[in-house]
Amino acid sequence: MGAMTLVSPRTDADVDTGRQLYEWVRSRKPDALFNVTAERVSLRMRFMNQADLTLGLDCLTAWNIRQLQRNTLPPLYEAGIVYEREILCTHDGVTGICEEWWTALELHKRKSGDCEDLSSLRSAELILGGEQARARAKRSKIGWHIQVHRADGTIEDPSEKLGM
Repeated sequence: MGAMTLVSPRTDADVDTGRQLYEWVRSRKPDALFNVTAERVSLRMRFMNQADLTLGLDCLTAWNIRQLQRNTLPPLYEAGIVYEREILCTHDGVTGICEEWWTALELHKRKSGDCEDLSSLRSAELILGGEQARARAKRSKIGWHIQVHRADGTIEDPSEKLGM
């Protein structure tokens, strides 16, 4: 169906976090790939279904929690970040939507992101505030859309709040 690549700026802490998450993901997705370059850390995995998307969202939320614990970043809704759909790119010779899933640091650097970026960051903020929350995928007209499911049963849509 497709692939997702979780992307973070390269820091020593994010290399460690990426490796730990890679080991966790690899036990479920043996074809997952971990890569470190001079500029970034990435974790790539294929997705075939909603369970794979949930694994990726949980992984991105966990990475965001660690970044928020180590870095002073403004809250999502106060950071000047806006919703922006991902661009087209080519992976493995196939052109499609470039599914780069950005961690909190990358999202704050770029000042824009799409539904999984925004919802995973918002879920991490809520979790660190003591609330059970989770970024979840649902079918949409164009594929999948990610929203935040909050402890009280409400659904929050950061993409909608930030300009979708």
